[in-house]
Amino acid sequence: MPRAPRASVGGVCYHAINRGNGRRQVFHKDGDYQAFLKAIGHACVEIPMPVLGFCLMPNHFHLVLLPKADGDLSRWMHWVQNTHVRRYHQHHKTSGHLWQGRGRPKKAAE
Repeated sequence: MPRAPRASVGGVCYHAINRGNGRRQVFHKDGDYQAFLKAIGHACVEIPMPVLGFCLMPNHFHLVLLPKADGDLSRWMHWVQNTHVRRYHQHHKTSGHLWQGRGRPKKAAE
């Protein structure tokens, strides 16, 4: 049975976080960080999303996002993480799960 979609309301600020599967490192060098930022940029073109802040750590990331419409957050996060995983596997010659889950967005005030 597929997972239920997460509710994300437009016009509400969210703090999104995800970490490497098994808490493993996902950013090994500057190019990995740059590729993730490039994926964020491409996602913002496809699904306009103000990125108010971010912090990329070796094994996880934090993003502060403000989706414009209901449902944009899930589609945008999927775009970013999926794009990054494909690039990561191609570059590092790996396969399997990279991220621990589909991310944990919370309303920024929570």
